[in-house]
Amino acid sequence: MPARRSAAAAEPARPGLVVFTPLPPARTGIADYSADLLRALAPLYAITAVTDDHVVATPQPFAVVSARRYAARPEWQALPHVYMMGNNPDHLYMLRPMARRPGLVVLHDPGLHHLLDCATAALGDAAGYCRALAADYGAPGAVLAEQWRQTGLRDRAMVRGLPMLRQILGPAKHVLVHSHYAAWRVLAQVPHVPVSVAPHLAQAPAAPPDPAGLRARLGIPADAMVFLSLGFVSHIKRIDTALRALARIAGRLPTFRYVIAGELQPEEIDVPRLAAQLGLAAHVITTDFLAESDLGSAIAAADVVINLRHPVGGETSGTLIRALSAGACVVVVNDGPFAEIPEGAAVKLDWGPAIESDLADALLRLAISTDMRRGIGARAAAAMASGHAPANAVSAYQAAIAASARAAARPWRRQATLLYPTAQHKPPRGAPLWLAVGAMPRFADGGVLLARAPAADGEALAALGHRPLPLPWPGTPAVPPRGADAALLVLTARDGLDDAALLRRLNTVLGFDGVAVLEVRGLAPDARPLANRAEGATAWAGAGFTVEAVWVAPDVTGDAPSPPALVWRAVKRTEPWPPENLPADQEARPDAR
Repeated sequence: MPARRSAAAAEPARPGLVVFTPLPPARTGIADYSADLLRALAPLYAITAVTDDHVVATPQPFAVVSARRYAARPEWQALPHVYMMGNNPDHLYMLRPMARRPGLVVLHDPGLHHLLDCATAALGDAAGYCRALAADYGAPGAVLAEQWRQTGLRDRAMVRGLPMLRQILGPAKHVLVHSHYAAWRVLAQVPHVPVSVAPHLAQAPAAPPDPAGLRARLGIPADAMVFLSLGFVSHIKRIDTALRALARIAGRLPTFRYVIAGELQPEEIDVPRLAAQLGLAAHVITTDFLAESDLGSAIAAADVVINLRHPVGGETSGTLIRALSAGACVVVVNDGPFAEIPEGAAVKLDWGPAIESDLADALLRLAISTDMRRGIGARAAAAMASGHAPANAVSAYQAAIAASARAAARPWRRQATLLYPTAQHKPPRGAPLWLAVGAMPRFADGGVLLARAPAADGEALAALGHRPLPLPWPGTPAVPPRGADAALLVLTARDGLDDAALLRRLNTVLGFDGVAVLEVRGLAPDARPLANRAEGATAWAGAGFTVEAVWVAPDVTGDAPSPPALVWRAVKRTEPWPPENLPADQEARPDAR
């Protein structure tokens, strides 16, 4: 009789997975969300969570290591990677690994301008911040950067309108977001990266809620109606709008308390002072940071949850999902991800000049009608149970992890080390100018070169050790975009593309820091912008390049006199702007969930 295998031996091995994420006790919603999510994924994967070096995470049912320890273990670096990315300093430590070991990026906020600011300007690196703006937005970004450098002024609209996603998400194999609104924002910036949508995990609270106990601790009368706002008290949460709306109707409401449960930020809004000015000091309770164990109790104690955000950045609120799942009656702004809440499952108000009066009217109607509140809460709980159940979220994450693991890493930055030959002061007759001046680099360690040039130039490239691939052009074989370390183009009067389209094509095939060498032959300086220094420099900058050098010399490639030859050498600093059209393949589009 064969020996029985142990249960452990019979159990199939779980695939390994590395997840960069903050975890509790970090005071962020992403840390709490990640802990819940990874506990749900732990039966399916052997998870190694990587946290910042200075954070000691609370014990979890999966392995947790520091970034320093991760870097010392090559076997971990060979596993599929997931990055839980948010727009705050807690995520700075994962930027370098994301670029070096691309994987699945779970983007909790489709705007990362603040994160880039924390990595550069906030640390005194003004030049780094300016380079980042130019890298994502080319010449317009460089202009905005220079204005900021000179004046120190930056409008909030600039931070919101420039999400700074292109450099960070460019290398990603796959991006996962929690709303279709966020998916389209991502695709508008990096249309080549596959994006999918997963329902935001709605986990049940770890402990049964104790609303009566929380009311007693906060000194809320037993008969008082409770309005509640959750999360960091920042200007976009519009706590000031909620306070003013309540002040309008305070005399018509029953006994009430407005509980603001989140970390206070007086530099954004001084809640006690505003409440006193509005005559609401006796009605407003602030808890500052609310522990995860009390979150469920606060929601259960609330009659109405006020979750306003404007302007909408695109993040999905974890506390909102928790409130909806618990059957709370929630009031939101009808924009971005909040507009995707099923009709009837929340009170959705349009943001505009009348928002305070509209909010006041809505809160008064809800205060008067218990049945209305219960109906909205019941529809919210049903919608979350069907769409945001843990099983649905886990399934969507599994699909995204698998898609990322299957995807090959795409070249994004220049891979090769470049060596520049010495210029030839007396080049042989017929030698191209780019060879004579030493404009074209050699590759020290492999590399990909694309070229479109006459046969004689091909012989010169071979002499430099290059075996070029054809530069994608009408009628030429296509090559993967962003696959080149360098490109050579000889431009003559026979080329029909205008200069903007031509430079855009060069940009598309080069990796960041890739080098473009372009020689103009047989064209008078007024024939087209790239045939003269001044207009050509503007064209290169507008296409996302920095011009390193430009040479002008008599055209020595033919016997008859002709206009001077001109050679440009430029380095790619950003993607084309505005971005290319969105891809047609469905894998790259947000799914229809």
